[in-house]
Amino acid sequence: MNRVKTIALSCVFVCGVVSTSVRIKGVELIVTASGDKTAKLWDLDGHCLVTFRGHSDWVFSAAFNPAGDCIVTASGDKTAKLWDLSGNCLVTFQGHSRGVNSAAFNPAGDCIVTASKDRTAKLWDLSGRCLAIFQGHEGTIRSAVFNPRGDRIVTASKDRTAKLWDLDGRCLATFHGHRRLVLSAAFNPTGELIITGSEDCTAKLWDLNGRCRVTFQDSGGPVFSAAFNPSGDLILTASFFSGSAKIWDLHGNCLTTFKGHRGLVLSAAFNPTGKIVLLFLMSTVQRNFGI
Repeated sequence: MNRVKTIALSCVFVCGVVSTSVRIKGVELIVTASGDKTAKLWDLDGHCLVTFRGHSDWVFSAAFNPAGDCIVTASGDKTAKLWDLSGNCLVTFQGHSRGVNSAAFNPAGDCIVTASKDRTAKLWDLSGRCLAIFQGHEGTIRSAVFNPRGDRIVTASKDRTAKLWDLDGRCLATFHGHRRLVLSAAFNPTGELIITGSEDCTAKLWDLNGRCRVTFQDSGGPVFSAAFNPSGDLILTASFFSGSAKIWDLHGNCLTTFKGHRGLVLSAAFNPTGKIVLLFLMSTVQRNFGI
């Protein structure tokens, strides 16, 4: 049986959360992104350790770098920002013409990719210099992330597709099949597969040539996030309206359902060990044990 711990976070409106947690000096931490124009650093007892102030619009995403000593945030104010864990803004990434929906580090921690409502993604170095622009989507880009080697990027878009890119901005494959906007996309640990989550209430597993291998039917509502566990043999999906998350095998079989939460599930992620699932709700964060 899964044991659930609910952590109440004092945010005006949690609208996005880091994809996983980090452990620093023996303390497991998460970072949240909020409609109050801030990001916050928390321990898993619900204590706010740092507030990141400086954006002038909603903060839509926040993510740690691989070393766990910096955070990047993405905001509706058309910028992303790099922060140290004391809350000091180190760099502001300017260049998008509309709000930035997500920002993520590469595995080496020396580059950032941003996804924007201006229908582009951009690759940046940590000084704030734009290295490449990814153009080709016909709608808002909801997310952009690197593969484990750091030489490919996958984007998810409102145009109902995901796209695979090299770092020079060339589109290598387009993933067609979702009937509504694609909300998230992520690589498996080997970088050979991609999982997408969509407003059409499905997640889909793809090879890198754009072929759909498995469709995960989730009647709980739009799949806001879909992610692999660290070993790559399980997939975790979060359904927005149903307040639930599910664990699946790679054949499309649902193995576990987490439900009964008070609030809309915005995202879900395995912690680095793959033994704990973190569910990020509009009003609280829930931690599920015993996976």
